[in-house]
Amino acid sequence: MIDRSYLPFKSARDYQDRKMAKWLGFFLSEHSSALSQDDPVIDYSRAMPFNDKLRALRQLFTQQLLADFEIVHDQKLLQLTGKITQF
Repeated sequence: MIDRSYLPFKSARDYQDRKMAKWLGFFLSEHSSALSQDDPVIDYSRAMPFNDKLRALRQLFTQQLLADFEIVHDQKLLQLTGKITQF
């Protein structure tokens, strides 16, 4: 459970906080169920207005961040990872 080995008193080191144990159990249960749920896939190419796409690209360029891109070219989906070097 909780590491209390740093405490000077044996009674404090051996203390079992039932509320903390219940909270940790609740947290683990909620965390596990959240991980098991599939996140919805958002198609940003259709969901984002053009100006929002442009703003996101500018931020990637100015901060030199690494990004994943999916581009349709000649009716094929290309997946690219990289930085934007020219804007």
